[in-house]
Amino acid sequence: MKVSISVGGRWHAFHLARELDRKGYLEKLFTSYPRFTLKDTDIAGDKVDCLILKEILERVLYKMPYPKNKTGVSYYMADVFDRQVSSRIKPCDIFVGWSSFSLHTLRKIKKSFFSKTILERGSIHIKDQRDIYLAEAKRLGVNLLSPCRKVVEKELAEYREADYIAVPSTLAKESFLKRGLPENKIICVPLGVDTEVFRPIPKNDRI
Repeated sequence: MKVSISVGGRWHAFHLARELDRKGYLEKLFTSYPRFTLKDTDIAGDKVDCLILKEILERVLYKMPYPKNKTGVSYYMADVFDRQVSSRIKPCDIFVGWSSFSLHTLRKIKKSFFSKTILERGSIHIKDQRDIYLAEAKRLGVNLLSPCRKVVEKELAEYREADYIAVPSTLAKESFLKRGLPENKIICVPLGVDTEVFRPIPKNDRI
């Protein structure tokens, strides 16, 4: 079995890739982060493709002195990364791609490789996320960067294209079910924790 992973940034994808590599299952990890950010992962160098154009352009555009919609910039930079991956992806048994970064790659795989595809969504359904942002912004009287229309549309398309959607909690799973996605498409996998770093300690306050 060979698994390819695509992630704009790092998230928990590096941990997933490390464990797959240890077991001999990793085909390729595509990330927008530079290679030095993987130095503590022990992932074989030939299994990693660092496509850093997204990170460079995003940081340059954010510093430009003209008004801009940051969520719009993020959308286009994620799309740049997605297109880079779709042009490089090779046949694999399973593809795991992060939401907002995977639509073109999912379509390429469905058309060319017929691999099983899993979309990693680290939160609730994108429409619920947007609605919560907008409601809180109105309640507090502040501007919050909610997902722009193009981000929402792309994620909805990714939900349709992927064979499965992996979410980290029952709350996230319920948000997808309420939006009409079939239960057999949703995989609920709570995120792990390093117990050497995070562990219960005696409570010494009254809260």
